[in-house]
Amino acid sequence: MLVVNTKLKQIIRESGKTQGQLAKEIGIPEARLSRIIHGYINPRKSEEEAIAVALGILTVEVFPPEL
Repeated sequence: MLVVNTKLKQIIRESGKTQGQLAKEIGIPEARLSRIIHGYINPRKSEEEAIAVALGILTVEVFPPEL
C-alpha cells in the first residue's frame, strides 16, 4: 500500500529546501528520498534521524514508532 508522508512533504516545503537539497545534505540519492516520502520504501533508522536533524524536527513528528 502506497502511503505518502504528507507531514514530511509539508515540513520540507516549509523549510524552504528542495528534495534535492535535503537529499544532498543527508547524503542519500534524491530518488531514494522521493521513494521514502511517497511510501515506496521504509527509511533506515539513520535516514530518519538525518532527515529530522536536517529539518530541525523530532524524528517521531514524521516517522511514528512502529508498534
